[in-house]
Amino acid sequence: MCLVVGIMWASAQTQRVTGTVISEEDGLPVIGASVLVKGTQVGTITDMDGKFVMTDVPSSAKLLVVSYVGMRPQEVAVAPTLRIVLKPATEMIDEVVVVAYGTQKRQSVVGAQSSVSSKDLEKRPITNVTSALSGAASGVQVTTSTGQPGESSTLRIRGFGSINASSAPLYVVDGAIYNGALGDIAPADIQSISILKDAASTALYGSSAGNGVILITTKSGMGARDGKPKFTFTMNQGATRRGQADYEKVGAMDHYTMRWQQWFNQEKYSNGRSDDLAGKLAAYYVYRDLRYNPYAGLKSVYEENPETGEITMTNNPHQGWDTYPAIVTPDGKLNPEINGLLWGDDMDWEKGSSAPAIAASTPLAAA
Repeated sequence: MCLVVGIMWASAQTQRVTGTVISEEDGLPVIGASVLVKGTQVGTITDMDGKFVMTDVPSSAKLLVVSYVGMRPQEVAVAPTLRIVLKPATEMIDEVVVVAYGTQKRQSVVGAQSSVSSKDLEKRPITNVTSALSGAASGVQVTTSTGQPGESSTLRIRGFGSINASSAPLYVVDGAIYNGALGDIAPADIQSISILKDAASTALYGSSAGNGVILITTKSGMGARDGKPKFTFTMNQGATRRGQADYEKVGAMDHYTMRWQQWFNQEKYSNGRSDDLAGKLAAYYVYRDLRYNPYAGLKSVYEENPETGEITMTNNPHQGWDTYPAIVTPDGKLNPEINGLLWGDDMDWEKGSSAPAIAASTPLAAA
């Protein structure tokens, strides 16, 4: 009688617990997950079907700790039958740098390198990749030739490496050499940018990396593992205009008068002519040099007497004498007969290419 009571008392101190452990990510069983009674050494692991059986769980046990590599540990209340779902671990890791053969922790890369993450890009209102590198990575020279929105800038990592060949670095996007324009890559699609500068960092790329290497890793859609894709929409608006004011240029209405002054100075100071003769000769030589009359309304001409060489301005030239349009009068001014140009008077040909304009960018990215 005493023996039977002892066996029944021992059985009352433990309980039997069974269960299944599955992954939230794909719903498949987790093989080899650890199931441990919290605060004790009592435990087991799941089988090929993700199932476990524990027959010696103390009756006083309240919680089980279930863990697996790459997943978040989970504590569940003790019950005769359990179904446990483990979530993937998404903890922060050390900053990594993309290299030719994969990725490494930034601290373990030997050589000169810089990196720019997607968080760095999100902090700045940029419209192209090259603008993102300006001021964000040390040792990278970014030069913009024009102010056209969306235009790719020129990048230099090691300065000018060749007189005739290109000094541009090698671009590698997701492990493949990229020969297109960087302006075609949306900044919102970039996960990270790594800049490899010295020979130690670029050795695996051979001679193609003589000017440095820029590695671009795009987002791979990892955010959709939980079935909840992430969309990022950004709108950038602004005004663009020429950053440096244009210098004063010689126009169509003062080009001839400036050339007249050149000839006047030469005839007066170099050849010793009088002001009157120097002015006539200068007005005569101007058209002989330029050989083109862009002005409308001009009727008078300069003619040269073939016998005396005298130059006069007239509206009735002699037949057979050499004549030139009297564009500039002997006093260095445009002929008052001129009433405009032979074509449109709008000579500002750069107005259309450098006028202030509104710039807008609306990238949409999914991850």
